[in-house]
Amino acid sequence: MSFFGGADEGGGITRIDKEAMTEIIDDVSSTSREESGYVIIDVRGQDEIAYTGKLNDCVETLPLPYIAQGALSMDEDDFKEQFGFDKPGLDET
Repeated sequence: MSFFGGADEGGGITRIDKEAMTEIIDDVSSTSREESGYVIIDVRGQDEIAYTGKLNDCVETLPLPYIAQGALSMDEDDFKEQFGFDKPGLDET
């Protein structure tokens, strides 16, 4: 199943719309991270999530400042201990 609607021209991040994101969330929540091949990461801060609500129980939280500080370069065990979920692989992000 393709959610991304076309080739990525610049080799960077592919943008998706709200409908595609909803389909991905539904896919992950009805199956699993492993089956769907997706890890959904909400990069908003805890205060933003508290104000607007969590997107879905299957969505992990990793605020953008932590990513900028190298969270995805951490050792897998340290990552899980600090953030509470398995570190995503390159093929999952």
